[in-house]
Amino acid sequence: MPIENHRSYVIVLPVLNEVKNLEILLPKIWQILPTVEILVVDDNSQDGTQEYLDSVITSGKKLHHMRRLRKLGIGSAHLAGLEYAISKNYDFVITMDADLTHRPEDLKKFLGAGNGADLLIGSRYLDDSNMLGWSLLRKVLTRLGHFVTLIAFLKNWDMSSGMRMYRTDKIPFSILCSNCPNDYAYFFTSAITYKKLLLKVDQVSIQLDQRNAGKSKMTFALMFRGVTLLALYALRLKRIHM
Repeated sequence: MPIENHRSYVIVLPVLNEVKNLEILLPKIWQILPTVEILVVDDNSQDGTQEYLDSVITSGKKLHHMRRLRKLGIGSAHLAGLEYAISKNYDFVITMDADLTHRPEDLKKFLGAGNGADLLIGSRYLDDSNMLGWSLLRKVLTRLGHFVTLIAFLKNWDMSSGMRMYRTDKIPFSILCSNCPNDYAYFFTSAITYKKLLLKVDQVSIQLDQRNAGKSKMTFALMFRGVTLLALYALRLKRIHM
């Protein structure tokens, strides 16, 4: 179902010490979508994020700041954003990274989607040029996860993608909380949960840019754990195609 002007939606940005990126990202989003509401889920950043967001809120922009007391994990941040969207009765929630790897220009692809998806995933794999400039290690790890997805579930989904749009009234929130880890593995397990529940999942093509500023919180160990959990999840289902 496409997002139309009369429908409400919120963009969720999980952050940890991303103020330099937020200073670039927020104006870009509002340049493309002047009236969109944004929720920043902040795991207690210590780089001036609080002060910057306070100044933006004071300026009258539709910005909401959820400050958590400590680092709780990227999966936990996404779940917090979904819970917020449900509690505030938004029609849709879009999640994206704040490190400028996800392009605000690609938001239009989500807003224009007319396929009735309950979960719409931004995929790097629908176009061979969508990961230009990435390191060999990062490409190998992401391709490994994609390969496991293809073998285990016969789906060409970009399950590790954090740029997504959820139809709020179809979010199985309690089931996601029960099934999904708080870290990077959230992305795999949440997508498979949607599939297991027979909810409609689709994709749009996005371009993944290189990180702009700050140090990535994603490590080899976290990425490898996510891929391993995906494989184990498939084995527990005791069949290849659900």
